[in-house]
Amino acid sequence: MHTFTHQTTLKRRIQTHIEKRVEIEQHNLSLLAIVVTPETHSEASTVLAQFTSHNILKPCIGLHPVQHVINNGETISISAHESQLDEVLALIQAKKDEIVAVGEIGLDFSPWILNASAQAWNCSVDQVKAIQRKVFERQVLLAKELDLAVNVHSRNAGHHAIAILEENGMLGRCLLHAFDGAPKHAVRAAQLGAMFSIPGSIARDTSTKKLVEKLEAREHLS
Repeated sequence: MHTFTHQTTLKRRIQTHIEKRVEIEQHNLSLLAIVVTPETHSEASTVLAQFTSHNILKPCIGLHPVQHVINNGETISISAHESQLDEVLALIQAKKDEIVAVGEIGLDFSPWILNASAQAWNCSVDQVKAIQRKVFERQVLLAKELDLAVNVHSRNAGHHAIAILEENGMLGRCLLHAFDGAPKHAVRAAQLGAMFSIPGSIARDTSTKKLVEKLEAREHLS
């Protein structure tokens, strides 16, 4: 199970997750772990603290491609920047034996994110994309160096994320979270070892249903 127990709205639900494990096991199924994927350096610290209290929680560390920052007194969502990355990479190095993956990392080429970033940084959208790619790839390379898996966000950037993972030999060590790209890219990635998580939106989203239909082999779904 992949979740966000570190977020303020979910901190109170940790015990519910633990109780859910008991309920699942009563039905002869096994919930082995709850993988927690922070999105910032500060969230990672919270996740690591939770890990010491609940051994079912398995922490990750990563810098998400979308960050929420204060700009002129207003909270806006913009791309992650390299200036935020060094402290995250240092924490990954320091906690490499305690974490199960690097994540949540990736790319987000949603127009509103790219445009807000370009405006905040006074640069072009193409420059924003280049910065995102660099932030993503540096984390992928560190994960490879440390022999860790990666948990990947790829909204509106599915094949771009897959390309970076493939170029760095990490498709076989990745979980693509809530992938919204073309099924043909997902199928090819799965053939090369990528795993895909299926979001709850499958109940109402026909594109997600089509993706699952294409990924018939159970080893590619989680």
